[in-house]
Amino acid sequence: MGYPINSPADESSISVTFDGKKAFFSSDRYYAIGNFDIYETLLPNMFHPRPVAVVKGYVYDSISKNRLNYASIYVNNERTGLPIYHFQSNRGDGSFTITLPLGKKYAFNADRIGYLEINDTISLEGILSNTTVEHNLHLLAQDYVKPVADTAVLTLYFPVNSSVLTDSDKAVVKHIITPWLATKELTIYVNGFTDTTGTPIINEQLSFKRAKLIATEIIAAGIPADNVKYQGWGEAKPVAPNSTEEGRSKNRRVEVVIRY
Repeated sequence: MGYPINSPADESSISVTFDGKKAFFSSDRYYAIGNFDIYETLLPNMFHPRPVAVVKGYVYDSISKNRLNYASIYVNNERTGLPIYHFQSNRGDGSFTITLPLGKKYAFNADRIGYLEINDTISLEGILSNTTVEHNLHLLAQDYVKPVADTAVLTLYFPVNSSVLTDSDKAVVKHIITPWLATKELTIYVNGFTDTTGTPIINEQLSFKRAKLIATEIIAAGIPADNVKYQGWGEAKPVAPNSTEEGRSKNRRVEVVIRY
């Protein structure tokens, strides 16, 4: 760096302030060899480092919110994907502090033993030098199983031997399904059942036909066909005794269940 920062003496351990305007270094100038003092100096403009921001945060378990230490954090060029830096979350509290040049976007990749890796991005464009940016990373355990909720939204009943939907039935199906059209990652199960009148084979075919009718209406309402599963179960799973007409009428049904 030249005089007066460098001299015939031994200068070492330079440390530049965050704003890049000053530096501290040790030197044994003016003293016997090995007798070091700390010196402060203004840095010439030509030696100013690039303006930076500090990215600080913690690595968390997505579900428990516990902090995760020893997580590997890779910072990559957002445009090319090439690696730039590699850090590790603090072994004590799972924190990390990363200094990055301004004016760029960066891609983060983080992983840890027992967790799924994640990819994230951060932009340091249009912010002031010396800014501290809070940016936490959340990792999901490899053995995590997403909970599901089953909601029974509709039960339609059928007359004996009938496999026809009335206009009123179709309107009810559309009314029930419409609020779910914006829900992502759902599956709709349409299950048909009969009473014990008739043979098991005929009942299974009849229950399947009824379920398919309603599934067709659900798809027509806007639910993707891949998200609709329908099945006929015949006289299985009765909800009432088949010994009376009242009970049999309750068993001639199609149930619509939404899993999300």
